[in-house]
Amino acid sequence: MTKQEFETLTKRTVSDELFDNVNRLYMAAGEMTKNDFCEAYIKLTSLDWGNPIIHDIVEHCEQLAKNTTGLSAAVRDLQYQTDAARENMSNMQKEINRLKAQIELRDEKIMQMQTVQDAVETHIDLEDEKEVREAFEKAYGKLYTIRMRFENNWDLNDDEILWLIQHVEE
Repeated sequence: MTKQEFETLTKRTVSDELFDNVNRLYMAAGEMTKNDFCEAYIKLTSLDWGNPIIHDIVEHCEQLAKNTTGLSAAVRDLQYQTDAARENMSNMQKEINRLKAQIELRDEKIMQMQTVQDAVETHIDLEDEKEVREAFEKAYGKLYTIRMRFENNWDLNDDEILWLIQHVEE
């Protein structure tokens, strides 16, 4: 607020020194409008602005305004950190959900492989085992078939060994 605005709103003339004190108090008042401040000033005109107590009050108000500004910045920083933490938690939950789905898919494949393994173990005829292995490879891929055979201590045939050697770098 300018000195001229203050004098117009209060209908009073003030010295530059007095206006400096009044303006410091206005700046410390925070979100108070010019009109509201000037109305309050008119009510307080009986005070002696040269009085050291009034000077101390002005300085105290200025300090409160600075503290409020600092606290507002701290609140904004904490809000930013909270928002970032929420975003991070959301991303972690998405990753957990993705991993759960992956585990469920693997569990399902393991159950299917167990069913195939059980069927293979019940057949002694090598031709049946070959048909089952081929069907399993078609459904789940050669690597899973080889892995199941290896984990169950079944001998790998020459084709499976050759396939492993060819794909070891993948």
